[in-house]
Amino acid sequence: MEKQILILFLGLALCSAADDKPATTASDIPRPAAEKFISFDVYKIESRPYPDGVLSVNAGVANLTDVPTVGVWGDGAGQKWRLESAMLYHAFQLRPTSYESFVLEQDETNTFLKWVASFTRLGQHKLWYLNDAGNGYTQVKNKEYDTCLTATGVDKPIISAPCTNSPDQQWSFIKL
Repeated sequence: MEKQILILFLGLALCSAADDKPATTASDIPRPAAEKFISFDVYKIESRPYPDGVLSVNAGVANLTDVPTVGVWGDGAGQKWRLESAMLYHAFQLRPTSYESFVLEQDETNTFLKWVASFTRLGQHKLWYLNDAGNGYTQVKNKEYDTCLTATGVDKPIISAPCTNSPDQQWSFIKL
């Protein structure tokens, strides 16, 4: 019994010494853009190709069928977003200020976005990396599906698509 405990202890010591090597998994890699955001601040999230277009949800409806769109900025509650940090992952949940018990979620079909109650379907599909896209823009990438928020036009749905860092996947986070 003592030999087994000693071997287990030595094994733990060897593992912890080996853990000093650089991070290799996606969730361990620091996200440079995330450092400029503060949890619980409120932002408007503006689309690069649509200058007055912002990430918007219908402030009166929160369900599985109401999808975010690029709406014209009107200072509405469904156009203001609060970031909530998930520190272990260097990622954030995005919450509309109109209903802060809801979060932006990547649908399991891997195409559409929705905003639902934060307690439904627990998982990493509700976490978003904020990656530096250059020139002051940010790429918003889903942790589980490795796809990015993609604008398709004003008053059209925002979809999630493979990350290409094209202008339609670049967003400005403007602190309000």
